Amino acid sequence: MTNRRKHLRTCRRKKKYGTEQDAKARARGLWRQGIRTVPYLCPVCGGWHLTHAKGSPLSIFRQLEDQP
Repeated sequence: MTNRRKHLRTCRRKKKYGTEQDAKARARGLWRQGIRTVPYLCPVCGGWHLTHAKGSPLSIFRQLEDQP
């Protein structure tokens, strides 16, 4: 299986958000539940997904609060 096909298969299993704002809103909701996630732009589908956050909790939360 090629890398492209592998990535497509993985991407299809993830929740896709149409905009960065939608993904950030969901991440903020999860944050309040104690689940640390951050949005990222998927290079495979062009949509937004969430991934587990790494780094300082305060810096991550500030990223989620910034609205582009």
